[in-house]
Amino acid sequence: MEQEPLVSIIIPVYKVEKFLDECVKSVVAQTYRNLEILLVDDGSPDNCPAMCDAWAARDPRIRVIHKPNGGLSDARNAGIAEAIGAYIYFADSDDTVAPTLVEDCLNAMREYDADLVMFQFDTISENNKPLLSNYRHNDFTEVQVLTPVEAIKKQVKAEIDGYFWAFLAPASTYQAPDSPSRWVAKSRISPVSAT
Repeated sequence: MEQEPLVSIIIPVYKVEKFLDECVKSVVAQTYRNLEILLVDDGSPDNCPAMCDAWAARDPRIRVIHKPNGGLSDARNAGIAEAIGAYIYFADSDDTVAPTLVEDCLNAMREYDADLVMFQFDTISENNKPLLSNYRHNDFTEVQVLTPVEAIKKQVKAEIDGYFWAFLAPASTYQAPDSPSRWVAKSRISPVSAT
């Protein structure tokens, strides 16, 4: 029987103590269980470092990386450097993730023989109300299977957007960006709430 691949979920953390527990709770509750959850404390000056450590003490799938503040990209890169999963998903620490997100993405990868799955997301207020936002929500109505070149052309034309929190990709995407792959843009896999 084939082992389910390990998925690394990288969550950069900085000044989000108001949202962090809900974010991590939604990631820990994924129906897909073979996860490595990396909380990257980017030198947060609030209670976030202790909150991260408390989560790691509760769930053996969680590891914490404490580092000096370097910004969001630097925190993501620190997570990539420590990730051991076959796939990587980035969640922003003020977001919540639908419980079947990872499972749905992996199923779409298998069904469409795709290396990367991009999906829609919702922008939700702190009061759980949908918000109008400037984010393009990848509002396609049917599955699109794209080569990397086709996907980039669609991004240049602003037909799709590639926010880090709106796709799951092989870890090799970040280690060898020139490797050929097929992307799938799937309508309504699972919502991600971005605040």
